[in-house]
Amino acid sequence: SPLLSTSSHSITMAEETKGEELPPAETPQVEQKPQLDKNGKARRDAKKDETPVEELFDLSKPIPRVERPDKAAHENELDELSNQIKSIQDQRQKVQETIDSKLNSGKGSAISIERDSLGKLRSQKGALIAEKKEIFSKLDAIKSQGDKLAKDRKDTRANVKFHKVE
Repeated sequence: SPLLSTSSHSITMAEETKGEELPPAETPQVEQKPQLDKNGKARRDAKKDETPVEELFDLSKPIPRVERPDKAAHENELDELSNQIKSIQDQRQKVQETIDSKLNSGKGSAISIERDSLGKLRSQKGALIAEKKEIFSKLDAIKSQGDKLAKDRKDTRANVKFHKVE
C-alpha cells in the first residue's frame, strides 16, 4: 500500500482517511452489445449475465444433499396417470358415440324425408325465381330498345320536311 511521508512517521492512506467519510466509488455501467454469429443472431455461448456465483448462492452453508428419487414410486405414479388418461379417453369416446348416434338417428324418419323434399322444392323455387328475374331483365332491355327506336323515328320525322310535288 502506498505510504505517505510526513515529517517524522509514515501514514498509510487507510489511516489517513479513517475519520472521513468518502462517497462510494461508482463504476460506470457499460452496456455490452451481444456478440453476434455469422447469421446476425446472438451467440449462445456469449455470457449473458456475469453475476458471480458467490452473489447467487450462499456458499458459507453446506449444500443440502438431495436424495435420489425412487424409481418404483415414479413408475407407479406414471402408471396411475396413464390409467386416468385412458379412462378419460374412454369416456370421451362414449360421449362421441352417443352424439353420432343422435345425429344419425333421424336420417330415416318420416320427418327427415319430408324435410329433405321440402329443401329440394325450395331450391327449385329459387331457381325459378332467378329464371323469372332474368326473363324480366331481358324484357326490360327489349322495351328500352323499342322506346329508343320510337323516339328516333319521331325525331327523324320532325327533322324531315315534306314538300308537295306538283
